[in-house]
Amino acid sequence: MEGEFIFLGFIMLIGQIILMQMWNRNWFKKENFKMQKQLVMKQNNLKLKKLERELNLVGGSKLDKEEKGLGDLIKGLDTDKIKGLLDMVQGEEDEDGEGGGLGGIIDNLPPDLVKNFVEGLKSGKKNETETTSQV
Repeated sequence: MEGEFIFLGFIMLIGQIILMQMWNRNWFKKENFKMQKQLVMKQNNLKLKKLERELNLVGGSKLDKEEKGLGDLIKGLDTDKIKGLLDMVQGEEDEDGEGGGLGGIIDNLPPDLVKNFVEGLKSGKKNETETTSQV
């Protein structure tokens, strides 16, 4: 009976050694994969930065550009272009001669207010001029 326990102990020891070797081998494979993945990602980032420099692209993602407001989009436009855009937004005139849509409202605004608004969009600064509202 004692011989059977010794034989069973040796088999269990051999099984533990085999399992430990398999575990170590897999762990090193995982670590090597992680290091290779990081190396490839760094190389790709360097290639992208080099490509951006060659093409003279400004850094920043497409999402950053989309988050800008209407003021940032209109900022660089000429006043004639803005008026043309407003004419497009205005739409067709009604039978009584009033413009439909946003353009009709803009036509009713005082020209000083519209001019100050467009200049403020161009300069990007807040002008502290007082405007009186006519209600």
